[in-house]
Amino acid sequence: MSLAPLECSACGGQVPLPQSASVSCPYCSEQFTVPSEYAQAAAMQQQASKVRRALEPQWQSLTEPVSGWTEWIAALVVFLLPPLASVVAGFAWPRPLAPDEMILRVALPALMPGGMMWVWSIACKATVLRVGQALAATPPAKAGGAPGCRNCGAPLTVEPNALGASCAFCGADSIIQGVALTAAKTKLRSKLLTLDDALRLLRTRRLLLGFGAVAVMVPTMGIGMLVWAAMRMIF
Repeated sequence: MSLAPLECSACGGQVPLPQSASVSCPYCSEQFTVPSEYAQAAAMQQQASKVRRALEPQWQSLTEPVSGWTEWIAALVVFLLPPLASVVAGFAWPRPLAPDEMILRVALPALMPGGMMWVWSIACKATVLRVGQALAATPPAKAGGAPGCRNCGAPLTVEPNALGASCAFCGADSIIQGVALTAAKTKLRSKLLTLDDALRLLRTRRLLLGFGAVAVMVPTMGIGMLVWAAMRMIF
């Protein structure tokens, strides 16, 4: 169901949809009867809110920032693993390695785990930030009003301690806590209607980021081996 925002009959201000037969305007205190189609939308909103509330813990878990220790560990691995691997290779290799061979066969592969860990951490943070901004509710249209739906702009009915709110007018879920309220329009806003849509997108992107890191690391190491082999044939 898609309805135009409910407006006050006296001042024209947009009014959050109530769970009752009448409503009082938050701007001018005018009381008026809620039309039947909006009453039906309010009942549907209750069901949508139950689904959203059940998914909110998953959202909080998936959007927790990657620990700052991850980047520190990645930096340590980048700086410490190559020289350590070179020392170990010097003792364990059956013959002495030439400088180019040491770089391409030992040092370069040793750089990859820390480098990919750092890239994965930064990419996860950027993904969470982008999806969070896409789901953020809009600021109140007037001072003292309720936050607005990110999709249609209608005022939202915010439940106590809720992470977000479900719009009774267009069915979109908006996040209120933990994000900066913004009216900026992005392509991702129109693609994600519910919190469930956003969770599926986050899971997919985090999985793809992990596969992507491995997909970059393996060919890069293979290229290094091919370069080393070519240099040995030439020189």
